[in-house]
Amino acid sequence: GPLLSGAATGRKLFIRQDGTTNGSLGTEALDYDAKKRAIALMDHGRNEYVVAEDGTEYFIEAYTTPPRLILAGGGHISNSIAPLAPKLGFQVYITDDRAEFANPERFPESVETVVARPEAAIPALPTNPNTFIIIATRGHRFDNVALAAAAATPARYVGLLGSKRKTILIYEDLLRMGVSLERLRDLRAPIGLDIHARTPDEIAISILAEMLMFRLGGTGAVLKLADGLVDKAYAKFLASESASRVPEAAASSSD
Repeated sequence: GPLLSGAATGRKLFIRQDGTTNGSLGTEALDYDAKKRAIALMDHGRNEYVVAEDGTEYFIEAYTTPPRLILAGGGHISNSIAPLAPKLGFQVYITDDRAEFANPERFPESVETVVARPEAAIPALPTNPNTFIIIATRGHRFDNVALAAAAATPARYVGLLGSKRKTILIYEDLLRMGVSLERLRDLRAPIGLDIHARTPDEIAISILAEMLMFRLGGTGAVLKLADGLVDKAYAKFLASESASRVPEAAASSSD
C-alpha cells in the first residue's frame, strides 16, 4: 500500500461466508471494506481488484462451490440446455414427475435425475446461493408450484420459461402463496436474453447467455465498436494515407 496508509505489501485477510476473519490488511477500515466486498463476491466465486480511498491496492479472490443447475421439467428446452451447461462449469440436476423425461438415458450429462413433482423435488435437491434453477415444466399448474418452491430456496438465479402474460398470472399465484414482492423482483421471468430465439437450441443459448451474464457480472450489451470509434479509426487512416502521399508528390515535382 502507499506510504502512511497502514497497509504493507503481502498482507492477507481470510474471510469466511459467516463474516468471521483471520489476518488483516493493516487497518480496520481496509478490513471492513474488504469484508463487505468479499461477501458480495462469494456467491459466484468472482474476483475484484480494489483501489481504496487512501490509495491502497488489494485483490479479492473469492471461492465457492461449483455452480449447480436444476432443470425443473425434462422437455425440449431442458434437453437442449443440459448438454451445454457442463461445458460452462455447471453441475446439472433434472427433475420431472414423468420417468421418461427424467432419466440418465435422456440426460447422460446430469449428476442426478429425480422423478417427482417439482414442489417435492426442488426442496430435496442441494441448493445454495450459487444454484441456478430453471422452471420449464409442461403447464401452468406445475410452473406456479415449481416457481414457488424455487423461490423458497437460497438460489440467487431462479428463472421461468414462458411469455410475459404467463409470468404475470404466475406471479399473482405466487403472491397468494405468500412469496414476497422483494423475492418476486429477484426472479428472472421471462428467462433469457432477447435474441429472437425460436427453436429449443436457440432458446437454450439465450438462457445460458443470461446465466453467464448473471454469474460473471456482465451487462449483456453488444461489444461491437461504436460508430464514433470506427469514424476515428477511419480519420486516422485517411490522415496517414495523406501524409504518405506528400513525399511522393514532392519527389515528382523536383524531377
